[in-house]
Amino acid sequence: MIAIALAAGATIALALLALEYVEHLDAGKRLGIEAEQSLIETETARLAVEAQALMSGYEEPLAAALRADDLAAVRRIGTALLSHSIVVKATVRDASGQPLFADTRADPWVLELTGAERHAARRELDAARGATLEVEVGRPGLGAAAQAVRTRVEAFERNEFDRWLWAVAVFGVLTIALLATLAWSIARRVERPILELIRSAERIGEGDYTRPHVVTSNGEIADLEAALDRMRLKLRQTTITKNYLTTVLNSMNDAVLVTSPDGLVKRMNDAAVRLFGYSEQDMSGKPFASLIAAPERDTFSPTTPVEARETVIATRSGQTIPVSLSAAPIAADDPQFQGTIFVVRNITDRKRAERRIRYLARYDALTKIPNRMQFQHMLQQAIARARRADRSIVMLYLDMDRFKEINDTFGHAAGDRTLEVLSERLTRVLPRE
Repeated sequence: MIAIALAAGATIALALLALEYVEHLDAGKRLGIEAEQSLIETETARLAVEAQALMSGYEEPLAAALRADDLAAVRRIGTALLSHSIVVKATVRDASGQPLFADTRADPWVLELTGAERHAARRELDAARGATLEVEVGRPGLGAAAQAVRTRVEAFERNEFDRWLWAVAVFGVLTIALLATLAWSIARRVERPILELIRSAERIGEGDYTRPHVVTSNGEIADLEAALDRMRLKLRQTTITKNYLTTVLNSMNDAVLVTSPDGLVKRMNDAAVRLFGYSEQDMSGKPFASLIAAPERDTFSPTTPVEARETVIATRSGQTIPVSLSAAPIAADDPQFQGTIFVVRNITDRKRAERRIRYLARYDALTKIPNRMQFQHMLQQAIARARRADRSIVMLYLDMDRFKEINDTFGHAAGDRTLEVLSERLTRVLPRE
């Protein structure tokens, strides 16, 4: 708002200066015209005075020549009058108006004289005869001089106004700079606490109640900052923060995934990232069922609660891993918090141990051949198959002679090795069925 006010004030000031400049230009032109006219009038009056003075000097000689009817003397006096530097034309007329003498200066500058540079004067020479003397005088360059005076006056006025305008502009710029600095300082004092308020409000909105808000201003904004920090403290006391929940989830060894009611992944902890190989950003909005291996996916329902079941997942690298999966619905009044929470545990080691236990329960650990329990089971299966097929079976019974001597002579390790070699050879030569 302060910047807008400064801009508006500067615009108005510039508009007023522009109007003042135009008015001053018009005033300068008027002064120039007045100076030009004044010079012309002054010089014209001076020409008139000089013309009257010249005619006064030649009045008596011309009157005497006219009384004597001496036309030669009249022409001689007229020629002398025309020789003066300012005389352009001289004419002597009788009472009937007929010219007794009339001549014009033949100099080139006479042809260039303007109307403003000429002046005509007339005087009665002989009242009895009614003769008159007419003289036209002129001053070359009077119009140019008047125009030059006009130009100088206009330039002087314009320069004076320009200097005044520069002074006003410098003063205005300094004033605007001072006001802008003052406005910037005020805006910074107001803007900084507001920005801090916004940042603190965003942190609280994200669930971070641990960082206190420091009051950095005075007045009403300080009251608002203090109220925001009190709200943060109350929320910290009564609300489980997002950071706390994230820390708890990431501290679990089992993979935890939270999905929306339609089975799309919303959150996953660090253990889930390590297990599946996908980041939380990669899986956000993806169906949880896509993490189940293809053979198991057809029978999997992401919205059905599961106490605990074994299934197989597919990782990002394409590896399949046996897991224990449990799921429970998230009961919440707010629809945005509803969904399902899945807990996935890698049971690869357990499966390997189970297979080992089953193997050791049916096979001899030393010879890798079926033990008595497995032998009886396999014998019963063979008898049942033979009866169904109406066939006979053959059972081969082997006894190893002098085995005790091997143990006694070479030790139990040699005896064990003997049994291993014997079982390997029998396994190679006998059919698997």
